[in-house]
Amino acid sequence: MNADSPAGVEPAGIAGLSVRKDPKLGDIVMDKRGMTVYRFKKDVA
Repeated sequence: MNADSPAGVEPAGIAGLSVRKDPKLGDIVMDKRGMTVYRFKKDVA
């Protein structure tokens, strides 16, 4: 964690991303503006 990160947030190892630990939801990946980052995988038929 660095001085610029909010409490409970740690760097994710990728520039501009961080991980917030939520007791109910688990790890939440966020961008540098605090917006949640989602990963979409292509559907397989």
